[in-house]
Parts: sequence; structure tokens; C-alpha cells
Amino acid sequence: MSAERIIVADDHPVFRMGMRHILSRVSPGAEIEEAGTFEEVLALAESGAAPGMFVLDLIFPGFAAETSIAALRRRSPRATLPIVSMADDSETIDVVMAAGADGSFGKAVPSAQTAAATAAIHAGQTVGNYAAMPPPPPTGARLGARESDSD
Repeated sequence: MSAERIIVADDHPVFRMGMRHILSRVSPGAEIEEAGTFEEVLALAESGAAPGMFVLDLIFPGFAAETSIAALRRRSPRATLPIVSMADDSETIDVVMAAGADGSFGKAVPSAQTAAATAAIHAGQTVGNYAAMPPPPPTGARLGARESDSD
């Protein structure tokens, strides 16, 4: 059985490197590939085994959300398509979800929440605007009286 293929698409190499690190923890053993243009995404998608996930920015060369997401969905109908972008307003999320994305969250989300959102989307949950969700309590945080009530 071959390893799952994940393609990370963004025009910023440092972001791709960071996302690769996060994805290696979310999907250990996955083959993670990087693309800086939509043309590179398509070339990678056509080579080798079908990708299991495309992690996409919204603003990078050759990418147009409404048509590009639909094109990937046609080419790889079983792949998970999370969007990770600085554009994380509700209108943008509505557009990408209508185009066929499986979820969308902002680049400003801390790495632990990015990992959780990506894993949730890959597991079939719908995640939209994860940046708006409150951060989890720090490890070891004390629960309030109502939160710790077991009744």
C-alpha cells in the first residue's frame, strides 16, 4: 500500500514548509509535495497515485477559486480540499465551499489549531472560518464550577 499523497499549494515557500511540517504530524508517513502555481498543482496531480488531499491558498499564480477548486474536484473527486488563506471572511468561505472545498480557515490560526482543523476536514468534518473559534484552554487550565459539574 502506498503512502497518501498530499499537495500543498501556496506561492510562499516558507508557508509551504510550515504546512508540510504540520501535515507530517497530522498524516504521518504521507508523501507531501509542494506547488507554487496552479499549473504545478495540476502537473503533480496527474503524476503518480491520486492525491488524497490538496491544501490550497486562495491567492497564488494561476488559481481562481471558483473554477480551480471545481477542476480539482472533477480530477480528484475523493481528495480532501481544505483552503488555508488570509482571506477568511464569511463571503470568501461561502464562495470556496460552494465551489467544492471541504473546509476553510485562516493562515493566522496557530499551528495546533491548524493541525486540528486540517485533521477534522480530512476526517470529513466541515470547518469554516476556524480563526473565529476561541483557542483551546491551556493545558492544565482549571475548569470553572459550571464546566466541572458532572451532573
